[in-house]
Amino acid sequence: MYILGFLSDGFGNKLYMLTYYIHIFFKIKKYKKIEKIYLVSYTSDHEKDTEKEKIYNIFPSLKKQKWLVWIDWDKYKTLKKNIKQTIIDTEIKEYNKIKLPLNLKGYIFDKRYFIQSERFFNKLYQFNSTFKKLNNNFDYNSIAIHIRLGDKIDYVYDFVIKGKKNTRVFAVYTPEFYRDLLKNFDTKIKVYIFTDSPQIFQKFYAKHIKHKFELVNVEFYEAFYLMSKFRNIIISESTLSIYASYLNDFNKKRIFGHKYMIQTGKISKITYIESNLITTNALLLNDTKYFLNENSKLLEEIYSFN
Repeated sequence: MYILGFLSDGFGNKLYMLTYYIHIFFKIKKYKKIEKIYLVSYTSDHEKDTEKEKIYNIFPSLKKQKWLVWIDWDKYKTLKKNIKQTIIDTEIKEYNKIKLPLNLKGYIFDKRYFIQSERFFNKLYQFNSTFKKLNNNFDYNSIAIHIRLGDKIDYVYDFVIKGKKNTRVFAVYTPEFYRDLLKNFDTKIKVYIFTDSPQIFQKFYAKHIKHKFELVNVEFYEAFYLMSKFRNIIISESTLSIYASYLNDFNKKRIFGHKYMIQTGKISKITYIESNLITTNALLLNDTKYFLNENSKLLEEIYSFN
């Protein structure tokens, strides 16, 4: 008996999905005979489909687990023929009532699935040793900032300016968000900027950074590794930097972010809800003025420049 599924979208999303698959596998195992999780790792628009990007090559232990099998879409279609139950975007509450084989689809994102088994996942998600070559280029006692912009600006613009409804909207932070969080640090401390939109950063955000900063130009999986190493990290509303903060084992690490996120899914009205992803020891701002959707003028300027 088995669970069948896939990992999709960006690397952070894949990690949340994988963590949930593993969580339910061991929960169901308490009640039923189950032997395997079969997963396809889907290549997203942000990826180049190289072997270095594969989640099981970034974390080699994922290939060593007998209960976790990585498959292609042909194998997925074959295994799907035997499915007894399909669950889509729904959190499982009664593990004893699950019918196997189970096909699980969609997103269940919550920090508690990692935190409940933190020691286990920290061991399972051990980076490939080749990442250590990056260590000599960075001072991990400094500050890492993740500024996620890119296509999220388009989603916000379509909703706020064009008036599109029943669409997805993502939280994008204004320059003032990073400026105000950096007030917690001496300006002598260096800042490393991780962003998918370096030109937008230079045009609109750089002037608000009073610290000496360096724009880091690396692949997304290298950025994830690096952000997991800094003593201080300012996270964006992005699963990439948020999950990286989970794997940070720095003694007395400091995480900074925002208390709220925008209601997920296709919406007709922006609703702010408390984030269920950021760890409880983080220092969080809570004013919605830091959301780009609240500043139409700046949103239009950034969108036009982009």
